[in-house]
Amino acid sequence: MNGVQPTSPATSHASASDAEFEDESLFTAVKSLVENTKTFSRVPSGLHDKWIDVQAQPATSPGRVFFDEGGFLGWFAYNCLGRITTQTANFHGKAECKRLLTELDHPDTSITYVQRVARRVAAAFSDEREQEIEQFRQSLESTRPKGPTPRSSKRRRTSPPKSSHPFATPDFGGVSTRGQGQPTLPYDDVHLVHDESVLINPDLDASRNLFPAELSNAIATNAHPTEENMLVGAISMSFPAEGSSLDVCQMSLQIRHEKVAYFANKWFGYYLEAIDGLRYTVSPTGSSIVPYPRFTIRGIPRAILSAEFGQEVSYAIQRSPRCLEDARRVRTHTDSVSMIVFAPEQERAQVVLSLGLVEGTQIKDKLFY
Repeated sequence: MNGVQPTSPATSHASASDAEFEDESLFTAVKSLVENTKTFSRVPSGLHDKWIDVQAQPATSPGRVFFDEGGFLGWFAYNCLGRITTQTANFHGKAECKRLLTELDHPDTSITYVQRVARRVAAAFSDEREQEIEQFRQSLESTRPKGPTPRSSKRRRTSPPKSSHPFATPDFGGVSTRGQGQPTLPYDDVHLVHDESVLINPDLDASRNLFPAELSNAIATNAHPTEENMLVGAISMSFPAEGSSLDVCQMSLQIRHEKVAYFANKWFGYYLEAIDGLRYTVSPTGSSIVPYPRFTIRGIPRAILSAEFGQEVSYAIQRSPRCLEDARRVRTHTDSVSMIVFAPEQERAQVVLSLGLVEGTQIKDKLFY
């Protein structure tokens, strides 16, 4: 029969959702959502519980879909969507954001459409915004209650958690390398668990012994959260379950503010100067760039990795998917090492290392025991 076939009530709204918002309105809503997804200087009460709870929700719920498609970043954006559309302040695109939230939460909206929007939102964040939200995620993780919590890993643990370190998430089952020179893991990296938790504050001696003296002395320290007159290394590690396939394990080092300019020049060839308390990137011609509020430097010569980071860490960097891709393309530099520089002169810089999963797990065992 010619003509338009009738649609049932159960599918009519899903079809309308898929068609209606693939236009300027969706673009405006996504752009406004990204611009208004803000982190907090202090973690709001109950936010960690919401993050944990969403992981136990049905796979078809919008919050869970955003989490599955975009990791913490995606879920956080969806959480902010509900907040910014109910606040009294007006902003460009608020009407479109309200409409988008209505579409996403409508029971007849197709999950395919929600997945597509979730992926689009996650992809709209810049690298700097992603790093900002990742730092907030680390703060959020540090507020989690002691004891077991639900995990979002797509692969189950192969054995019960066994870590006793007060600031670390559980060890990966079956992987223990302490007390060994160059251990062989009992299984290859396809069996390792990607854990979305962030490990922070390793023992100071362990972190000092991992790197060459020059870098080791430049890594900042934090006060021990429970022991007076005791310091810990300003280092964190993460094994993200979601995100780029090139970053299966990441280590973050906070560099003391007075050493930032030195390593920016030594590793990346950038000259930093400070004027009136603000850092500037200075070119040989005299022009300058102000990091407002921050910028990321990438691309370190592969030939200096061993000398700068030590044999063990440099090998872990070289085994990362990102560095292997750089080697495959015969690049002399690798994006496996980056430095996030902040404008205020007294701010620390954050150096992010992309590591191989197996090698990163070995290092984790040494730092967080």
